[in-house]
Amino acid sequence: MILAGDLGGTTTRLGLFDDGAPRPAPLVTREYATLDHISLAAIVTRFLRDTGCAADAVAATCIGVAGAVVDDEAVLTNVPWRITARELAGVAHLGHATIINDVEALGWAVPVLTADERVTLHEGASAGRGNIAILTMGTGFGAALLHDIDGRLVPSPSETGHSDYPARTDREIELLMYLRAKHGRVDIERVVSGIGLGQVSTFIHGGRCRTLPPGAPEAAVPAHVVAQALSEGCPECVEALDIVVDGLAAVAGNLALINVATRGVYIGGGIPPRIVDRLRRPEFLRVFRDKPPMASVLDDVPVHVIMNPHAGVVGAAVRARHP
Repeated sequence: MILAGDLGGTTTRLGLFDDGAPRPAPLVTREYATLDHISLAAIVTRFLRDTGCAADAVAATCIGVAGAVVDDEAVLTNVPWRITARELAGVAHLGHATIINDVEALGWAVPVLTADERVTLHEGASAGRGNIAILTMGTGFGAALLHDIDGRLVPSPSETGHSDYPARTDREIELLMYLRAKHGRVDIERVVSGIGLGQVSTFIHGGRCRTLPPGAPEAAVPAHVVAQALSEGCPECVEALDIVVDGLAAVAGNLALINVATRGVYIGGGIPPRIVDRLRRPEFLRVFRDKPPMASVLDDVPVHVIMNPHAGVVGAAVRARHP
């Protein structure tokens, strides 16, 4: 069996899989609140106990984690943990274990996704060969590149979320100046993420949204803003979500150009499936393509939203088959 997982800033998903090719079949999956635990090892130990799985039944383990992985070690961006592959392998004597970047894990899933696991925003003119760009928006922001190497798609992780936020309009420049005054430097994740949605909402409202229940924690703000925006219940929440969506579109277009992603752009994470109707609007693709003189190139790039919340776990399972 394979043990695979996806550790995010809010939710950690783990699963046991049959070692099938090209896509391992899930046997059981579980979700855990990440910060309810003291470590990834604690979550894995609980998962093995909850599922009654003996560690010696696991042939290989791979976990995608929300942070940069260097020399089999990761310090997470939005979770105060340091994780090593050695520590993971030591959990109940799991044996061979690998940790990889969470968006890299999603990259391993993309080639095996089925049609019903994605929504197409733009058909484009997909070539049979070529590179792919992946973006994720959840608690934080992530990106990875899939390089076409002799017909095989090979994921390459990145820390694009911590590159500079691409403000384009006067309103976005106002936001940039507001965030720069607070933080000194404004990276993409400060805007295009759940964390960013809370920051943008504060900027637009000049504080908290008047419809937010009294005493609600800061962690509740992003979901509240999304709900208010989708229901058109608060015009400031609508503007906040629009700014974040435009930022996602602009970064997606940038990444498509950087990677010459003629085979498509895939957008995943916890937030995009919830706002997919917002992403279907013409404005998203207008911002995505608004990069003269390359607009016609981007018009040929297909754009998809990954709807399967367990796609990262599937990708980690695929990766576990290729130690």
